Amino acid sequence: MRCAEIGSGGGFYTAALAARLGPGGLLVALDPAAHDPRARRRAGPGATTVHVAGDGHALPFASASLDALLYSYSLEEMSDKRSALAEAGRVLRPGGQLVLFLWRPLTSRRRRTSALTALRTLDDGFTLLRADRGLQNLRLAYGKR
Repeated sequence: MRCAEIGSGGGFYTAALAARLGPGGLLVALDPAAHDPRARRRAGPGATTVHVAGDGHALPFASASLDALLYSYSLEEMSDKRSALAEAGRVLRPGGQLVLFLWRPLTSRRRRTSALTALRTLDDGFTLLRADRGLQNLRLAYGKR
């Protein structure tokens, strides 16, 4: 399985994601600050993990090359959420999974509304598989058609 974590930051989810993918998997932890030493210290067993400096607006992957993408509280940080989601659609293979963790009350209403509005662009090529609402976040999973 080939997966990318977009906005991996200090690696809070990276080790758990690598463990979930298991040996033989590949996890690309993409973040503008890929040199963050905290992320590398949190690496654990499981998938091979590669830290790459990059931006969610121009993903460094071939079209239909990934099985899964995780946006760990990073979509709200992107200036053009629609183009970021279009990139997700480009790099995911049919049947691939897009997982989004979004802040709920902690982001400004404008930024949260912008992220939720951008999600409507997924209606054409994705199916909502799961939606969980916590006190502080939304956890959404989409399957690419």
